[in-house]
Amino acid sequence: MSVDADIIAQVFTGEGASTLTWEVSTRCTCYSVDTKEPNWECTVCGGLGAAYAPPVEIRALFRSQSRWRSPQMVGELQLGEAALTTPLNVKPSYVDRRNRDRFTVVNATGDAAVGRVFYPTGEPVPFLIADEHLAWRCQVASLEQDQRVIPQP
Repeated sequence: MSVDADIIAQVFTGEGASTLTWEVSTRCTCYSVDTKEPNWECTVCGGLGAAYAPPVEIRALFRSQSRWRSPQMVGELQLGEAALTTPLNVKPSYVDRRNRDRFTVVNATGDAAVGRVFYPTGEPVPFLIADEHLAWRCQVASLEQDQRVIPQP
């Protein structure tokens, strides 16, 4: 392990890192490739088209987080986006709008709100220092609705 790798590993255990739960997404068996739609009455995914593995607790870093509110007919939506850096053993997955991992803030550092849910908006990119791959970087977005009863894809 290089000096840079040791420093990065310490960053994820330090005070600036937030505790999140990471749920790996997989395509639900109810999803139809022909129609590009899930079965809205599926008991596994609840009609989302994605099934999630049990949550795993991780430590990650948020950068440049923004939040705003949007009044809609369905209620007040809390929107946001951030840049997320995860350890090398946590590679966020993004296949499409329906099939992407889910990160929930458990213990926040800085302005990350506890309970906030984030989804990757694209494929992660390697975080490189001196040509050594040390972590993953990924843009994430959140869409929270105060009265939400099921997770949103």
